[in-house]
Amino acid sequence: MKKLRLEQRLIEEIEKTENVSSACERVGLSRNSFYRWMLTDPNFAEKVNLAMEMGNLSLCDLAHSKLVTNINKGDPRAIEFQLKNRDPRYKPKKPDTPEDSKLKPVDNICHGDLECEKDEKKEDEKENDEDEDVDSTDPTSPNDSKNPPLNQ
Repeated sequence: MKKLRLEQRLIEEIEKTENVSSACERVGLSRNSFYRWMLTDPNFAEKVNLAMEMGNLSLCDLAHSKLVTNINKGDPRAIEFQLKNRDPRYKPKKPDTPEDSKLKPVDNICHGDLECEKDEKKEDEKENDEDEDVDSTDPTSPNDSKNPPLNQ
């Protein structure tokens, strides 16, 4: 009978706080006894699990009401938290792939240096020259004497 009353008080405390240590301390039960009961009494364990869920819901309810209070007071951190976590328009964008999140190496950084600009122009000209070169292995190339262009 005494165990049942202690068990009921403990369950009520767990529903309020969701904290086993605190609940045990408030009702005068050691944590060792609590965990022994959890292992040996499946009915007690089920009640505790339900109480933990209720305690979690209660705590989340309290936290949400505090958040709303702070939003109503104009607290910018509370407003930002609410928007980032509840409104998809304000959620931080995540990279599409893990590769997108990595920093990419930079080959050439130019800070308005004249030499740097000249080097960039030379590289651009070199790339353009390479693009204009005719591929000698291309069968339709006019420079290829072995394979003249086909007349259609």
